[in-house]
Formats: sequence, C-alpha cells, structure tokens
Amino acid sequence: MTTITKARLGRNGDAVVIDDVDTAREAVRVHAAGLIDFALGQADRRATFLAFETGLIAQVMALARAAVVLLLVTSEQRESAALEARVVLGGRTFRRAPAQSRSLLTWFGVVRYQRTYLREVVPVGTQARGFHPLDAALGLLADRLSPVVLAIAVRLATRMSFGEAREQLGWFLPTAPRRGGCGTRRATCATPSCPTPR
Repeated sequence: MTTITKARLGRNGDAVVIDDVDTAREAVRVHAAGLIDFALGQADRRATFLAFETGLIAQVMALARAAVVLLLVTSEQRESAALEARVVLGGRTFRRAPAQSRSLLTWFGVVRYQRTYLREVVPVGTQARGFHPLDAALGLLADRLSPVVLAIAVRLATRMSFGEAREQLGWFLPTAPRRGGCGTRRATCATPSCPTPR
C-alpha cells in the first residue's frame, strides 16, 4: 500500500550563499533544465505518477528557491549600489558595515543571501542600532521567515498550539519554522526607525 509522508523538517542541502547575479541566474537555468530532464527521464523509465509527482515537488521547490535567490541577489546589488559610505536618515547617521549572511525560510524552503548592513554612528559606549536596506526595501522583517510563511504560521497558531501549527506546516513546507521561530517573538521591522536594537 502506498503511504503519504510529510516533507522532512531539516534544511535543504542547497542553502548556500550566492552573491552575484550571474551565478544566481545560472542556478535558475540549471534547475529549469533539470525539470525538463527529470520529466523526460521519468517518462523513459515508465515511472508511476506518484513517483513522478513526489520527485517533481522537490525539483520545483529547488527551482523556486533559485528564483528567490536571484531576486535577492539582484535586489541587493541595486540597493548596495545606491548607498553612499555614510547615510543620513531621520537625523541619524549610518555607515556601511560588512555584508551579513542570512537564512530566510520561504514557502519553498530555506534560502541564504548576503545583504549590506548600515550601522548607526554613535558615541563610544552607546549601543548602536542598524538595519539592512535590502530587508527594508523588500518588506522583510527581522524574523527569519518570509512574510507568507509568517502569516500562515501566525494564522495557524491562533487556532492551535504552536507545536501543532508547526506540525501542520511541516506537511506543506520543505522546512517548518523551528520551535520559537514565530509566535514567541514579536515581529520587528527592518528600518532605522525601529526602537529595537539590531
């Protein structure tokens, strides 16, 4: 008898940081070509539809993650090019700091990307705040969840315990939010007007 199993809860193996547009574009091309090869190969092997569909899900998710990375890399390049060494916003001065990597849990799985960080220039001994212009431009919150995953997780968590909501998400997402990934932290904004330190 055929059984249906939910997606694994670990990270996808392709969560590496790509930081240039050409490499990201090529990754999308490779995954798209892989989909064609996969479909033709399954037909040649006379695979069952169950085997095809199960394998196709992983292939499509990988292509979608590659497309998300392409968007993030291209957007970071645009945002970074528009920044001066020092930026003044709302009367506060920020300086460019080294780029930082981030894992983002999307509907398609975990993606990794790098983004420029702007750190506030403050007197010694004062805690500096900062923000990532890319995250602010794209509307990404400080949580490591995409807006869609966060909204669905929060909606589920209003109807059941977080543990149950996480288990339900595990049926549909390649990687479910980790314990405390949402629901226990308040969402924080990614702009310099945030009262919370980064």
